[in-house]
Amino acid sequence: MAIIGLAAATVVPALSRVVAAVRHDGEAQDIVDQLGQLAFRAYSSGTPIVLSEETQKSKTPAVVEMPSGWVLAIAQPIHFNAMGLCDGGSVAIIAPSGDVTSLRLAAPDCAILPEAKK
Repeated sequence: MAIIGLAAATVVPALSRVVAAVRHDGEAQDIVDQLGQLAFRAYSSGTPIVLSEETQKSKTPAVVEMPSGWVLAIAQPIHFNAMGLCDGGSVAIIAPSGDVTSLRLAAPDCAILPEAKK
């Protein structure tokens, strides 16, 4: 019994950290996927989309749906025209833990690239 108790005491916390890491990675990937689909959404709807701090806060639903505790910081508004092209820009995905992932949406096809380190 003592061995089982000891094993459970070491495995359960490690397992919960693994589950939290998988959830974190999945939520981050969902945000990236949504960013990658914005050009197609604009094209398929025939309606321009503007990704900005204001549209994230004021639109219902938001341009990019964020999981609880996550924040999308947008340096300058990024415009997606009805043809599915964008003018490019930078965004930062901020996790509840404070981890920041900086991305660049490259014009004209809005390809998502990691932000260059400065």
